[in-house]
Amino acid sequence: MRYLALVIASMRYAVSRGLASGRRSRFTLLWTLKELNAMTANRPMTAEQAATLKRLAEAAYEREAFQPNLTRAEADLRIAMLTAKLKLLDGPPHTL
Repeated sequence: MRYLALVIASMRYAVSRGLASGRRSRFTLLWTLKELNAMTANRPMTAEQAATLKRLAEAAYEREAFQPNLTRAEADLRIAMLTAKLKLLDGPPHTL
């Protein structure tokens, strides 16, 4: 979602500078995906990430997974980890 916002901002910037105008001209992104990751990775996590992480940490009984001073990249990683853990715990018990 945040990549989409950055791409839209990049497009608006390019149009305002005359780099991309009209429907027939090809638009090239000003930043690569790797550069977008580098620009947003060290920022503090968003409120949406904080709420999701807190909810998942409580559901997985890992309250120490939520810390208010995480970066966006760290929050994304922990959200993915807790989501995977909850999917494993949600399944039926395995029988032999």
